Amino acid sequence: MTRKKKKAKRFEIGFYWNKKIGARILWLKIAVLAIVIKNGIHINHYLNLEFYTHFSWISFIFILFYFAILMPKL
Repeated sequence: MTRKKKKAKRFEIGFYWNKKIGARILWLKIAVLAIVIKNGIHINHYLNLEFYTHFSWISFIFILFYFAILMPKL
C-alpha cells in the first residue's frame, strides 16, 4: 500500500509539472504561429524585398521558441 501511495504522489507532481510546462509551450506556440501568419500575410502582399526585412524577425522568434522547448528539458 505504501509503495502504491508513493508512486501515485510522484505521478501527481510529475503531471502538474508537465501541465505547467505544456501550458507555457502551448501559449508560446500560439504566439509564434500568430506572428508567423501575420508576417506571412505581409510577405504575400508586398514585394520579395519585404520578405528579407521580416525574415530576420521570424528567425529570431524561432530561435527563442527553440530555447523555450530546450530549457524545461535541461
